Amino acid sequence: MVKHRNSIPTRMRSGFLVAPSLAALACGVAGAGEPAPCTATASFDVTHAIVGQQVGYGVHIERREEVVSVEWVEPPTFPGFRAEWLPDITEPADSSARKHHYEERRALFPEHAGTLGSTRAQLRCRSSEGVSLIVVPRVTLRALPPPTRDRPGDFAGLVGPVAVERIVTPQPASLGESIRVAVMLRGEGNLWIADDPMGPIAAADVFRRRPHTSFDTGSRLTVNRHFVYDVVPLHTGELEIPAIQVAYFDATQGRFGTVRVEAVSVAVEPAADATASDATSHAADATFESETFGTQTTTTNARDAPVRSRVNRPVIAVAVIAGIAVAFVLRRRLGEHRRIATIESTVAAIPDGTGEAAAIAQVLRVAISAHVEGLAAQTAEELAADPSLPERVTAAVRLLAEAEHARFDPAAALPDRDAVRDAIARL
Repeated sequence: MVKHRNSIPTRMRSGFLVAPSLAALACGVAGAGEPAPCTATASFDVTHAIVGQQVGYGVHIERREEVVSVEWVEPPTFPGFRAEWLPDITEPADSSARKHHYEERRALFPEHAGTLGSTRAQLRCRSSEGVSLIVVPRVTLRALPPPTRDRPGDFAGLVGPVAVERIVTPQPASLGESIRVAVMLRGEGNLWIADDPMGPIAAADVFRRRPHTSFDTGSRLTVNRHFVYDVVPLHTGELEIPAIQVAYFDATQGRFGTVRVEAVSVAVEPAADATASDATSHAADATFESETFGTQTTTTNARDAPVRSRVNRPVIAVAVIAGIAVAFVLRRRLGEHRRIATIESTVAAIPDGTGEAAAIAQVLRVAISAHVEGLAAQTAEELAADPSLPERVTAAVRLLAEAEHARFDPAAALPDRDAVRDAIARL
């Protein structure tokens, strides 16, 4: 792996198109007719792109077996692009040629139209024979604006495909309590520029939280744009959460598209009986405050995939949340052994399959809320960044972040049930 001595190192991706003009330049101690200790080539994976489209940039580095280090003297920069990391790729060593190959990668996004490119860069290659300087040439591409023909009136510059997921909880709701609406846009384009996708809601007060963006890295960069709303109904009856519609340009297909999530109605019932037990009230409050439980989810993807509907099991979930609340009461009244037994049975009751990630996240939120003031107003990432939290709380927060990530990414691993149980027991 290249050692970076600059705050702007570079990475790349396999399978890049390398034009003849991009051949690596090498200078240093290698004698005439001898192969250089190191060589490097740079390339984009396309020759032109739409503004906001993800473009792969890579530097392929080949070094001889005797090379002990390769480091940047002058790493490339990317004027006119937004740049994000991608994991390096190390290829199997070529034992016959006694050479090693690896690639550093970046995901780049053109920010405006025109001829854009990387800057010229330079690597230092150290071997038993001495030091060589490897020049990595500048590479360019042509960035184009999205076409104007057939452009939807609500197009705001997003490059797709884009998937949209919405979660509404709880259903039904009670008057005087808030409904959490969580919306996530997901794709490989410039989703950080996405505007607030949800319009006003009649007969309700809407409190909009600051949106945030997260990234998943792999062979490509996946961009997630999160929006969260607290909706407070003003009267009983049916409350309509409006439809969400997002226009995008699919650069691969060369066409515009629209992804839509239909409106959903939430029944708003009279306020709950104020004489309910403390444990039940605590559990209900946690449920109303959480974005992760008792949900109805509608997902539509940009390839016109069928709408998926996912409904969690509210009766089981309420029992799970109430069990955690009871466990904290038992801490004070019936001793540690009884409390641990209650936690174990509660975690075991979390349903498998659909809604499992949401239920695990909710259990953790209820447990953590006893130790963190204003938990409902913070994301797991915000909590994890708080240095004042004790380690036992931070451990539970890390599991919460894993569970919430798994809610939106089917490929993500759920937290281990035993780890969840142990983390709650230590609180």
